Amino acid sequence: MQLPDEITIDSVRYAKGRGPEVSISWLRLDKSDPITGGNKWFKLQHNLRTFRAGSYQGVLSFGGPYSNHLAALAECCRREGIPCIGIVRETEAGMDTITLQRAAQSGMRIEVVSRSEYRALRNPDYQIHFLKQFGNMMLIPEGGSNLEGVLGCSSISDFIPSRFTDVALPVGTGCTLCGIDRSLPSAQRLLGIKVLEARQESQPFCDGLSQRVSWESGFTFGGYARTDQALMDLVFDWNFRFPDIPIEPVYTGKLLFGVLSLMERGELNRDGQVLLCHTGGLQAYVR
Repeated sequence: MQLPDEITIDSVRYAKGRGPEVSISWLRLDKSDPITGGNKWFKLQHNLRTFRAGSYQGVLSFGGPYSNHLAALAECCRREGIPCIGIVRETEAGMDTITLQRAAQSGMRIEVVSRSEYRALRNPDYQIHFLKQFGNMMLIPEGGSNLEGVLGCSSISDFIPSRFTDVALPVGTGCTLCGIDRSLPSAQRLLGIKVLEARQESQPFCDGLSQRVSWESGFTFGGYARTDQALMDLVFDWNFRFPDIPIEPVYTGKLLFGVLSLMERGELNRDGQVLLCHTGGLQAYVR
């Protein structure tokens, strides 16, 4: 996997509603590719390196029917000629999503399991028993979040200029934040805007986080992929004004909402010293 060569920093002036105009700067990790771009490329680079170093028959991972991770993994495996399987949790909304269509078109074999079996797969003993039916496949955890993912995300710091005092990013599993924390200069603060209710800091790969890391859990909007009208209004308004910097409501929308709110409360600087990491998540919005 080649290093993305289109990562830039894009800065604009933006006023939310009747609020004051502030400077918003984005680290455009998404710019290289709408499917494999964002933090997904960084999470997968070391995982696929581990695959190539082993004697595996293919790669297997988990996710829901809207999983950006599965879409990115399927496309990366297609490009490198690696067989891959996605274990997908069934939902009431059905399995005919753009994400799963995209993954299948990229060559991923989709295996659907019930919600109860999906929960059981978090038990290592059951996981071993379940995976035997697929042969010698390399397992990549849900979201690509493991030590390899953390090591890959540590290189994101190479794209972060020292002029920014604060770096903010949306946090799901915490893998990307933990990776950046490993290599970001100590003078820069790191803020994780949680997109779901979870104790990401308790993840085993997050051991040893530095004191400059802070977590903000007030912008989950009730849980993963949940929204309200205020969030959707912000996403719509932003995308109308800045179509070249698209955001979505699951990750980057919540990040922007959180950062703007903290600026309004005086907890973050408004004068262009905060860098927002655009982690992608746009694959379901492009054809």
